[in-house]
Order: sequence, then structure tokens, then C-alpha cells
Amino acid sequence: MIIQPVPGLVSGSFMPFYTPDDASRCFYHEFIYRKIGDYVCVFIDQEDPMKVRQYDVFIRQGEYPTHLTYDQTTFLVADRDWMSCIAPQHFTKVGITYVGLRPIPIPGMGPYEWTPLNGPYYGSSYNISDPSMNPYNLTITTAGCMTWDKKKERWGGNKCVMDWYPPRYEVECTCNTEKDLTFGNTFYVPPNTIDFSTAFLKFSPQDQAAVLSLLILILLSYIILMVWARHQDKKDIVKWGVTPLMDNNIDDTYYYMVTVYTGMRKDAGTQSRIGFVVSGSEGDTGVRELFDGVRREIGTATVNHFLMTTPHPLGEIDYVYIWHDNSGEGSKASWYLNRVDIEDIQDKQKYFFLCGKWLCMDTPDDNIDAVLPVCGKENVTTFENMFFMNTKENLAENHIWISIFFRPTSSHFTRCQRVTCLMVFLMMSMIANAIYFTPADEFENPSLVRVGPLKFSLQSVYISVISALISTPTVFLVVLMFRKSKPRVINQNLQDPSLKYAIPAIDSIAEKMLKESKELEKTLVAKGIIKADGTILPFWCAYIAWFLSLAGTSTVMFFLMLYSMEWGKQKSEMWLTQFVLSFFEASAILDPVKVILMAAFFAFIFTQLDKFKPSPLDRNLILRNYRQRFSCPTDIKMPARFFTTETIQEARKERQREIMMARAVKECIVTILFLWIIYSISFSNRDDRSFRVHDIISKHFIYPQNNKPTFPAIKTTVNFIDWLKLTAFPALFPEYEYNGEKMHWRWRQYYADLTNFRVGPPRLRQVRVVEEEADYPFFGRIKTFPEYSFTSEESKDFCFHWKPLPCDVEKEAYSFSYNGWKHTSASSIWGIPVTGYYTTYSGGGYITELDVNWDFSNRTLNELNKFLWFDRQTRAVFLEFTLYSANLNLFTYVMLMAEFPETGGVTTMSTIYPMRIYQHHGNTGVYIIFCEVMFLVFLLGMILKVVYGMVKTKGNYFANAWNVVDFFCIVGGCIGVAMYFGRFILSNETLGKFKDDPKNFVNFQHLAFWDLIFVLVLSCLVFLSTIRVVGVLGYDKRIGEVFRVVDNCARDLFWFGIMFFYIFMGYCMLGYLVFGRNIKAYWNIFDTMGTLFISMIGKSKFTELNEQDPIMAQFYFFTYILLIVYVLLTMFLAILCDSIAVVHAQTKNDRSEELVAFIIEQIKKFFSSSKKKQQEKQLKNDIGHGKQKPIELLSDLRLNLHDIMKKLPEKERDPFMTKI
Repeated sequence: MIIQPVPGLVSGSFMPFYTPDDASRCFYHEFIYRKIGDYVCVFIDQEDPMKVRQYDVFIRQGEYPTHLTYDQTTFLVADRDWMSCIAPQHFTKVGITYVGLRPIPIPGMGPYEWTPLNGPYYGSSYNISDPSMNPYNLTITTAGCMTWDKKKERWGGNKCVMDWYPPRYEVECTCNTEKDLTFGNTFYVPPNTIDFSTAFLKFSPQDQAAVLSLLILILLSYIILMVWARHQDKKDIVKWGVTPLMDNNIDDTYYYMVTVYTGMRKDAGTQSRIGFVVSGSEGDTGVRELFDGVRREIGTATVNHFLMTTPHPLGEIDYVYIWHDNSGEGSKASWYLNRVDIEDIQDKQKYFFLCGKWLCMDTPDDNIDAVLPVCGKENVTTFENMFFMNTKENLAENHIWISIFFRPTSSHFTRCQRVTCLMVFLMMSMIANAIYFTPADEFENPSLVRVGPLKFSLQSVYISVISALISTPTVFLVVLMFRKSKPRVINQNLQDPSLKYAIPAIDSIAEKMLKESKELEKTLVAKGIIKADGTILPFWCAYIAWFLSLAGTSTVMFFLMLYSMEWGKQKSEMWLTQFVLSFFEASAILDPVKVILMAAFFAFIFTQLDKFKPSPLDRNLILRNYRQRFSCPTDIKMPARFFTTETIQEARKERQREIMMARAVKECIVTILFLWIIYSISFSNRDDRSFRVHDIISKHFIYPQNNKPTFPAIKTTVNFIDWLKLTAFPALFPEYEYNGEKMHWRWRQYYADLTNFRVGPPRLRQVRVVEEEADYPFFGRIKTFPEYSFTSEESKDFCFHWKPLPCDVEKEAYSFSYNGWKHTSASSIWGIPVTGYYTTYSGGGYITELDVNWDFSNRTLNELNKFLWFDRQTRAVFLEFTLYSANLNLFTYVMLMAEFPETGGVTTMSTIYPMRIYQHHGNTGVYIIFCEVMFLVFLLGMILKVVYGMVKTKGNYFANAWNVVDFFCIVGGCIGVAMYFGRFILSNETLGKFKDDPKNFVNFQHLAFWDLIFVLVLSCLVFLSTIRVVGVLGYDKRIGEVFRVVDNCARDLFWFGIMFFYIFMGYCMLGYLVFGRNIKAYWNIFDTMGTLFISMIGKSKFTELNEQDPIMAQFYFFTYILLIVYVLLTMFLAILCDSIAVVHAQTKNDRSEELVAFIIEQIKKFFSSSKKKQQEKQLKNDIGHGKQKPIELLSDLRLNLHDIMKKLPEKERDPFMTKI
């Protein structure tokens, strides 16, 4: 006999075909019988098995069966685990097979209808033959035990008998007549099917709302993206073109194409004016401006081509000096220059100048100018340069999302085509996922293959391969046809009106958007160069790709709607959630990783010199277009201003102030978001109704009504026993309704309020001390019972009446409290030390578990009392139990402790701790999960920020107090995450023990303690995060004045604090020694400190002191008030007042802009008119230009360039110094 795991079970949650007037009263399902010789096994799992005692099963191939006409019948009952298998001899062909299920009700329910006594259908008729009223999960499996016939050389299934065990996911094959068998099973997983005869009848706008809404949203997004992409494609043709520089002279006869590459970084583009000088072996260009008269901004990740003219050739170009005037607004003032290429159009020679840095004034080490020496191809093709170049190209060309917005220069694969490919990929991924989707609550496949930590089954491999075969070829074909189709030839004749393609309705709407593009088109001397390398298909193949894309997308949407109708609402929404999460995870995580790996591979293997080939521009074409459009300028155009040392310092200071203010606003927003997340997580762990739960439980056990003994009134052992019998047990084990009727056993599982479920029985736990003997003068040798400590705790096992072992076995067998005389260690019961009023007690002891009803619990207590379980060695007794309120989703751990100190008497202390173990239930469950995930993201970001700051500042990071606060936030966050997962593990273990045996006591004390620590950590995080918001607002000079006051007097406060603490502790010691034996407020040093502290704010307890010792009390109190309140506190206020005066004077003289004023100013700028912005920018650009002549500008530039060259290494400096 071989037992083989079965991973490939076919299950579903389809709504069966059902007709109310059907005489057979059957629910009909269908499946595909694929192989002659396979068993057909049927398993049903009911949501409420108390309604139906049996299901009759009728099976028929090709047609629906009835209770009279069928091919085979069987039945499903609880004794057979609601499962039955039909032998293969009863099936003669393969194909669609129908199954009819007829429910047979339990006796007393009538044939098909009954009236429930309670529940949602109380008082109404309940029809068990309606599938919606009697839900179940049906699993139909076809499997077989085949043996290999060596003579016939084929598989046969007539020598083995198969049994199926669904709960264990196993198939049992019994082959008594065979030997030396090798067993295997298939990894084939059948796809989800659609019943076209009934699918359209199941359409419901409510059930298909989620899928239909998503498809409509995708379609609308596609249309919007296509409109945007089409206009971007029109702009690209113009944007990639070559425009002449504004300061070109029409009489110049030599032409260069200057190509500027801007990096793909945040805010890498600039709106500042850019100037440059190109120097060659035969001269330089002089100061030129990188401006064509139209494009006022160099965009992020763009490549711009400019035509530069010179009177004569420059010879071999040596270097480029480039700078900008920092005139852009905010972040648009800086510029990340990747590289500059200059191509000699006459002799087709290309020069490369690498930069790869920011030209900005963000930090004291940054500059707005750079000298770029010419690089050879061996310098350009280094691994580092090629890696970043390939990364950018792969992101812009191959990433499914980014390539739409950053289309590579000269790529004929248009944005519209990329959007369409994304649509095809999305649709094919959805249909591939839908074909093999199986909900998590259905049978799952066991892992059969393990490779290190990875576990997978052959079925998962099969599904992944088939899904890839469904989606990949289609998407690959469409992309291939778009990429390999030759582009339409672009006529470089700029006067040809046939080039303009337009849709009037769309163009009229987008006229403003294309305004700059139209202006730019007027200045072009050559349109964008689209490379056709590698294209082998004629251009009309692109139209075939368009047809395949649109037709395939429509077909997939149609079948997705069919699947949604076939599945129903619940399964459709489960599939939708799973797909959306998996798709965006792949797009956001896997695609960037793939791009980086590909970039590293190509950078290491290939040099890719084809990237540096000269452009195929025709000099005659450029000359013709250039002379037709432009004439010689009539005025002198001033290039971008060159900064002096003083102006650079002023501009850098202004820029750093803007960065600081922008950083403050950003940190404020991020901190507030983080604070909101912390608040959400914190308050999800605390319910405002917890106080009501605490109050109700207190009124039942601590302060009961109807003249029952109260818990604080316990002063003797007899009082404690009476309280257990008359107050605690009646509340824990209610027996009767308020009208005197006997309570139903289900309701007796609750405690007295009938809303909190009793999680297991309660227990009594006692901790004891050992008995000692000592010799005392005049009294001789006396037995003593010392105060409790961990070393004096009793830990031996005893018999009844605390007699030593051995015990009467027969007597213990018939007792209720046998375990109460045996010691149990704290580690074996998850016990945690408990701090009482007098001392701290261990988590173990002598434990008596009470029963789940009042009668047995009362008998147990009587037996304990009979044998004197409470005696002189008893130091503390704990009554512990746990309640659960399903209405509030709150567990409540209750511990009522009675201390029996060595001084005599009884002192009570209670702990009622409501806690929420199930965090993600209810309406806010998904929101809390989102907040927890975002907290992890924020925590990771804070860790990286702190590590970066520590590395950058090299040990001085913690000199800033707010950095210390950030560090403690990270520490608290990491501890909180560890506590969260620890609580999760402990919760599962604790509730698992309760589920295993609900009649045994399960200790929730450790869980309550763990939750308490977790909440304390959260509260510290809330406090630190709230303080951090104040720290961020400290950038404002008014708000920051508070912190500067403390910082200014920190040293004085430190020494004052030492003096204050010294005198204060002196009075604490004096009060404790003089009044501690008589007054409770001074009975220990900590209470004395609290009493004296509240005396400083006017709440003194002088009356109690005066009653005990009038003379000493008056002296003590008078000197304390005089020295502490009038002298020391006045000194403290004087220190603060002096610091306030100093800081206020500094703030008054500080003319820097405030944070609030900066935010208001930025809002005004945002809503101000574009015309006003342009006027302000023009005014800013004109500052410093009016009095500076061109000759002076060139002279200053040459001197500055000379200083820069001196700083270069000698090898790089020598070729240039002779020319300067």
C-alpha cells in the first residue's frame, strides 16, 4: 500500500445550477472527465453541517442527471467524511460530466423546509434546497492508480484500488498483487472553465461591479494616455531636432552640432541661463549662450541638439568651459549635466566631454561651472560610464512604465505604441492569471520540491510555464512588429505642409500644450533623426500590430467578464486583489532589478561603440534651411552672466536658505505623516470602550452590588473565602436567568454580564514561604514564617493538609484539588513575576484549576478549605481568568491578588487588562495593515537617513539633539517591530492551546505583559514623534526661540539641577526617617519624593505631619518651603528669564525669513500669474548685466578660467595653458 500526497485537486466555489421547480431537488455541477481509468471522487464541506444529514449524488455523462435517470449514484454522509469515490469501470467515455447533489435534511426538519429556533432566520421558513441558503464547498477530483504492463507496454488501472482522504491531501493506492512498483503522480492542473450556456444568465451589475469597474478604468486610462502620448510623439519629432543658437552669426561658415545630455535624476533640469566656451587647437568660440530663443528650460533626462556656427574651424577641440547663472526658480536653478558631445559636421568627427555632476550652489563645495576636458573613447567606455549609460537607456527603452514617459532619443518605437504594448501585456497577464486562479481557502498544493529555503511544487512550475506561454508570445510579437517595422520617412524639407498630421478636435484642445512645440518648429534647421537600424519589416506591419493589439485586448476583456460572471462576486474580488498586488509588485520591484542587472551585464561584456557614431546630418541641408530662416542679428546678445566671488557667495547663501526652508517643509510633512501612522497603529491597540469593560468587570468582582462582599474589604482569610463563594464564583459561573429560569448551557460559558465569553476555566494560584526555626533570647527556639522572597519560596510537592510525600493515591484519585498541592514552576506555565503592594512574587506556585461550572468549582474550593490550603505560610493567592468580548474584539485578562504578609492581615490588588489580539478585524483592518506596512517603510527610510548622516558627519551626528531623538525613534521602532511579531507568535501559541482543549486553563498573563510592553513602546514612539514635529518647526525663528532659550542656559541649568537634586534628596531622606513609621505618604523613599514634589505646587500634607509631631513638622515644612520653593525655584526662574532676554534680542536682530512666511510666499508664487512670474524672472536675469560691458565680461571670464586651470593636474593643464 502506498500513500501519495495529492497536490492537484480541482476545487471551486461556483454557484451551482439550480431550478426551484426541479422534481429531483438537485444542485447541478459539471466537470471534465479526461482519462478512462481514473476514479471520480466527490467531497463536500458544508458551512453548517447541522442542517443536512446526507447528500445523494447522481452522475451522468453528457446530460444533466435526475433522481431517476443517471449513470452512477452514491451518497455523502458524515460517517464517511462527506466523501465518496466512484470506480473507473462505471465511466465509458471522456468529456463533460454532470453531477447532481440532492440534500436530505436531518429528522424533524421536514422534507426541505424548517423553522429555526434562533439565528438570522428565526421565525421564518428555511429552505435547505436553495444553494444560497445552504452554502457548501464542493471538490471533484479525477485520479487513478496506474500500473505499467510490461507485456502490453502501457499503463493500466485495473490492478490497484484507490482511496482518497481530502483532509490529509492524500491518495492511498492498494496494489496487493503487484511488487517492485514505482509510483508517481501528474502535475497537470486543469484550467478554469466557462459554461457558456449559463455564464450570461449569471450577469449581475452588483456582482461584477469590481471587475467591470477595473476594466472601464483601464480603458479610460488607455484612452487618456493615448491622447497624451500622441501629442508627445508630435513634440518629440520637433524636440529632437536641431535648432541654431541665438547668438549665431549668419556670416559664419563653419558648423558644429552641440548635444547636451541632462541626467535622469530628480529636478535634474534647469531654467537658468547657460553659457559656455569651446576651445580648440586653432582658437575658441568666445562666450556663447546655450539658448535657441524658444526653449527656456532644459528638461530632466533630455537630449538637446543645437547648431553652433563659428567664423573658422576650431581645430582639434580640447575642452569645454560651461556654467549657468543660477537664475531658475527654486530647484530649477540647479542642473545635473551628464555629458556634452560636439560634432564637426564638415569632417564628421565627434568629441565627448563627460561631466556627471551637479552644477549648483546647494552646498559650500558645489559650483555652477565646470571645465570638461575632451575624452577619448577608452575613457567613455569604462565600466562605470557604460553602466550608468545602459541603466538610463534600459529604463527609458525597456521598462514597461518608465519608457512611456522617457522615450529614448531617436527611437522609432513611439509612445503610443509603448502604451498599447503595456495594455496588451496587462490584459494578457490578467487572462493568464484568471485561467489558473485558485482561491486560498480551497485545497492548496503541498510543496514537493525544495531547493534550499525555496519550496515549490511541480504544479506551480506548470502553471508558471503555461501562463508565460499565454502572455509572452503575444506581447513579444506585438513589440517585435512595432520595433522591427521601418519608420515612415521624414521629409527634412521644413516647408512641406504634408508633414502635419492632425485630428482637428484633439488639436484644438491641445493647442496650448503644443504652443512651444510650434514655436520650436519654426526655428528648426533639421528635424529629429530617427534611427532605422535593425528594422527589417515594411512600415505597414505596424498596422497589423495595431490590429492585433486592439483585437486581442477586446477579446481578453470579454473573457474576463465571462470569468467574473462564472465565479461570482466573492471569487472575482479575490482574484482582482491578488492580481493587482502581484502585478504592481512585479512592475515596481522586479523590473528595476532586471534593468540594473542587464545594465551591468552589457557594461561588462560589450563596449557598444555604436552609441558614438556621428549623426547623418547633411551640411547642405542645414545650410539651406538655416539661411532661409535666419538673418544677421542687429543687436548684441549678452550671454549668461558670469559670477564674481562676492555674487557667488551671496547666491550660494540664498540658495542654501531656500534648500533649508524646503527641507524644513518636507520634513514637517513627512513627520506629520509618520505621526499619523503611529497614532493609527497606537489607537488600534487601544479601544476607547476598554474603560467600560474595565468598569463593568470591576462592578462584578471588586465593587459588587446587592450587599455582596467587596474585594477591597477583605481583611482576613475568611473574608477572602466568602468573597470567592458569594461574589467571584456567582459572577464567573452564572446559573439562572434574571426571571429564575435555568440558563442554557451555551450561555453558561459567559460570565455574569452575558457579553464576555469565559476563555477556559479560572484558576487559583498560591505562593508560599518555607517554614524556618530560629533561637531567640528568652523565647528559645521558635518556628517562623519569614517575608516572601524568591529564595524563601516553597517549591516542594505535598499531600493534602500540606503533609509531606508519599500521598494516598486512592484519595487523590477521587479529589477535586489534587494538583493544588503540587508545585508548578513559572517556566512551565508561562508565568511572569507579579509586583504586589508589598513585594514581587514569582509566576509559579501551587495551582488549582477550577472547572467550567459553579458546582465543581465550589466543591473544589470547599475541599481546599477543608484541608487548610490557606495557612500561615501563604503569602499571596491569585484568582486568574480571561474573558473575550466578540462584540468589541477584546480579550480581558483579570488577576485578583490577595496578599497575606508576614505582618498579618490581607491586602488586595487587582489587574484588569483589556487587550486586542486580533488587530486586523473589522472595518479598519485593511487600513491598519496599510499603516503597519507604511511604518516599516518609514522606519527603513529613517535608518538609512541616520546611517547616511553618521557616515557624512564622521562622528558629529549626535551633537544635534534632534538627531538623538531620531536615533531613539529608530531604536523604539525596531523594538516595537520585534515586540509586534513576538506578540503575534505568542498569541497564536496561546490561542492554539485553548483550541486544543477549551476546558483547561490557558495563561494569558504573559500575553498581557507583552502587550503592555508593546503599548509602552508605542507610547514612547508617539511622544518622540510628537516632539519631533516641534523640532522640525524649530526652523522657524519664532518657534525655535523656545529651544534656543534652553540651549542658551543649558550649562547653568545643569549645575542648578545638581544643586537642586542634592538639597531635595536631603529633605526626602529627612522626611522618610522622621515620619515614615507613622504616615503613609512617607512610608518609603519613593512616596516621600512624590509627596514633597506635589508640595512644591501647593498640595501639601502638613496637617498629617502636624498631628504626628507638631514641633518637627513645623520646622521641617517651614525650611522646605523657604529653601526649595522661594529660593531654588526663584533661581530657576531667574536663569530662564535671563536666557529669554538674550535669545529674544538675538531673534529680534535676525533678519532671516521665517518658515511660516516662506510657506506663505511659496503659496503666493504658486497661485500667481505666469506673466508676473516671467517678469520677476526677467528682472532677476537682468540684475548685474546693465553696467557690465562685453569686453569686461570676457576679461573676467578669462581670468577666472585661468584660475581654474591652475587647479587642474599638470598633465591635463599643459595642453590648455598655452592658449589662455
